[in-house]
Amino acid sequence: MVAPSTELHFVMFPLMAQGHIVPMVDIARILAEKGATVTIFATPLVANRFRPVISRAIEAKLKIQILELELQVAKVGLPEGCQSFEKLPSSDSSAKLFAAMDLLEQPAEDLVRKLSPPPDCIISDFLFPWTTDMARRFNIPRLVFHGPGCFWLVCMHAVFSSDKFKTIKLEEKFMLPGLPDQVEVTKLQITGTKEIKPEQMGFWVRATEAEKAAYGTVVHTFYELEPEYVKEYSKVKDTKVWCIGPVALSNKANLDIAERGNKAAINEHDCLKWLDEKEPGSVFYVCLGSITRLSTEQAIEIALGLESTNQPFLWFLRNKTQELEKWFSEVGFEERVKDRGLIVHGWAPQILILSHCAVGGFLTHCGWNSTLEGVSFGVPMVTWPHFADQFLNETFIVEILKIGVRIGVDIPELYGEEDKLEALVKKEDVKRAVECLMDKEDKEAKQRRKRARKLAEMAKRAMAEEVGFEERVKDRGLIVHGWAPQILILSHRAVGGFLTHCGWNSTLEGVSFGVPMVTWPHFADQFLNETFIVEILKIGVRIGVEIPELYGEEDKLEALVKKEDVKRAVECLMDKEDKEAKQRRKRARKLAEMAKRAMAEGGSSYVNVSSLIQDITEFRNTQRLNRLHV
Repeated sequence: MVAPSTELHFVMFPLMAQGHIVPMVDIARILAEKGATVTIFATPLVANRFRPVISRAIEAKLKIQILELELQVAKVGLPEGCQSFEKLPSSDSSAKLFAAMDLLEQPAEDLVRKLSPPPDCIISDFLFPWTTDMARRFNIPRLVFHGPGCFWLVCMHAVFSSDKFKTIKLEEKFMLPGLPDQVEVTKLQITGTKEIKPEQMGFWVRATEAEKAAYGTVVHTFYELEPEYVKEYSKVKDTKVWCIGPVALSNKANLDIAERGNKAAINEHDCLKWLDEKEPGSVFYVCLGSITRLSTEQAIEIALGLESTNQPFLWFLRNKTQELEKWFSEVGFEERVKDRGLIVHGWAPQILILSHCAVGGFLTHCGWNSTLEGVSFGVPMVTWPHFADQFLNETFIVEILKIGVRIGVDIPELYGEEDKLEALVKKEDVKRAVECLMDKEDKEAKQRRKRARKLAEMAKRAMAEEVGFEERVKDRGLIVHGWAPQILILSHRAVGGFLTHCGWNSTLEGVSFGVPMVTWPHFADQFLNETFIVEILKIGVRIGVEIPELYGEEDKLEALVKKEDVKRAVECLMDKEDKEAKQRRKRARKLAEMAKRAMAEGGSSYVNVSSLIQDITEFRNTQRLNRLHV
């Protein structure tokens, strides 16, 4: 009898849209790096786009493959070659693409049945509802992948669980109920579109129902970025939620950084050479995503706005029309700005650009991938949402993270009808937003940059490889496992504070050697001893525990004291500086320490991957045991 494989086999179904495919391919590679086998199903167009990335992963001995599924576009009335969302002629066509996606179920299942080893888990985009039934037939779990982050997911849940939403007018502002922050939006900005067709809504409802039966959810985000929304989403979902990201930081090889999906329209060397010639933080980068289309009139307004700022800029213009090319030629625009502006027609090597020290600002369409990539590299953003989740992402960037400046668009566009609209953004809007963001002297702009840098550090920590705690603190911390020579320690002049359980001996020893205390009582006389230290002697700071533990049952409790409680009390106790300077430096140190200590055993997303693999392994082993007993 052949022993079953101990390795997991993940099957992945990414949505055929750049903003969904890119993170799922990165997650596939992360899982493969952890020893899993991964099979990605994609249309021929998408497969060809990502084949170089997969080939490099295979060369690195990762067990990863991509299998093709042909969309039957003719059957649903779509033009030939329409194998992804960016190829759709209009927003109305999305319902037809959803219908074509439904036709993939049987051919996909036929291929999955032939896989060896057989699959242990399906990770599929939210918009593949039939994968829930497929997972049930294979007796394996389905994990739903969401393109946007937890802020958007929580906002959408708040909206659709409230009857109030049905009566609100499209452009009427209202406060979203039950959120950790006050978020005011319009109905248009929630839906991200002016009109939802009945067939589109029907598909969305079906996908939502299928999600309810899924085993759990994978979200491309990281806990430290939106902790309250991760917690809220986990609560409303009532299933397992794994936050894995920002996956852009998992790309280490130069080619993987330069070519995430579509081949970049500029050579890596030429791009870096141009950026290297610019001052740090001086370049304003413009890229409006893989699906956004600009009318000629709108592109001209952007061009004139960028020119008027006198700011170095790098502009990736994906759809250059003949009319726009004619205008560029007639006015000699590229010649006019050649000393400080570079315009590239095609796809941007975005990670390569955002990670360069010369880049100090980013005009973005607020797609979630671009948002996370801006965060990952500490680049403040000018926000210009167009449709879908982008308006809520803008709110997150500007109002929650406070690292962005709005360009001023409040109404979604209809995809495919951009040429029918007047320019929504004028050159004056571009000039105002860019100058506001890039101002070197303005206090608010400095604060935005500071917050962006802090978020970048948090992002790097979230995706960092696991490092042992003692290794992390070895330069300033000594951890001894066992009994302490307490009088020897407390009597030493280097000791300035003492975290104590408030036993009477320890209390007297702290008093005896003049050492202030952070108090953490557990049971017995310790709570009254804490009162004596803090309120009578006034030489202590409470850590914040008010309820005694039951001796011997500590492992059954959640942690009563969080890392933030320890940090607060120790800093309060140990701070020696002037009040105003102290408050200023204290806040700075607290922020720095929160980033350094975010996860006791290493980056949160790295640990989440391990948790996911462990969980699915246990699920599979349980299923095997159950089958053996049948």
